[in-house]
Amino acid sequence: MSKRRHDPHRRDRIVEACLEVIAQEGVGGTSHRKVAAVADVPLGSMTYHFTGMDHLLREALTRFGTKVSDRFEERMTKAENREEAVREVVELITDDVFADHRDLVITHELYTLAARDPSYRDITRNWMRRSRAALERHFDPLTARMLDALIEGVTIHNALDTTPKGREEVIEAVERITARAPEAGSPPAAPDGGRRGGRPDVAGGSPVSLRSSRTSGRRGGRGMTGTRRRTPRRRPPTSAPWGLGPPCSARTATDPRCRRVVCPRPEARYARTPRRTPNRSR
Repeated sequence: MSKRRHDPHRRDRIVEACLEVIAQEGVGGTSHRKVAAVADVPLGSMTYHFTGMDHLLREALTRFGTKVSDRFEERMTKAENREEAVREVVELITDDVFADHRDLVITHELYTLAARDPSYRDITRNWMRRSRAALERHFDPLTARMLDALIEGVTIHNALDTTPKGREEVIEAVERITARAPEAGSPPAAPDGGRRGGRPDVAGGSPVSLRSSRTSGRRGGRGMTGTRRRTPRRRPPTSAPWGLGPPCSARTATDPRCRRVVCPRPEARYARTPRRTPNRSR
């Protein structure tokens, strides 16, 4: 009895026992009585250390997520360059993450609980954030996100598939993701090819101004197809419109009513004659 009365690690044993019960019975089958029996503590210790089952589940699942993300941190800290980091990622998939059936079941129970109850999603969010932060030691943020999804997806598939993927396929998948990825800390490539005010052309790769592409095809400009819009030329009329004078000829070229395009009398080029009003007295 004195051992139980002075047990400084009782709370930790309760948390670990809760994870064991989750792996065996699921979250729905976890209760204070079952956890107390596995932890070998009095039932009253459950309410002494935790306010309720929700409090116990949160602490147990948070500890589990921290434990898995610590494996990422340990592996990425061990790597000294990018090549070693790629090898460590392969080791994470094949050896570390979900190494046993217990971790796999607890992970799925956490995902199901977070999908059903949004208040538990902060646990999964912090778990993914710490794992990606460890990967970003050697990879850019986008590559770290893709590797994090690959690590989790491949490990789950290997645990549930009857013919799990071999090590060579895992190496091929990791190398495909990291082949063209930039180094960690390097600035991302500019979308306009390194030039301001433009974007790379689809065909030739040369930067094309956004303003010029929006206004292409206007006022005889070049469109996206590279063709120039032709504006038909105006031809001078063979005869003047009604009310502007007689037809142009050499004899009437000096007449102020002439509308020729090239006129020997520029001052009379736009001269107009008064329109004839119809006779309304008839």
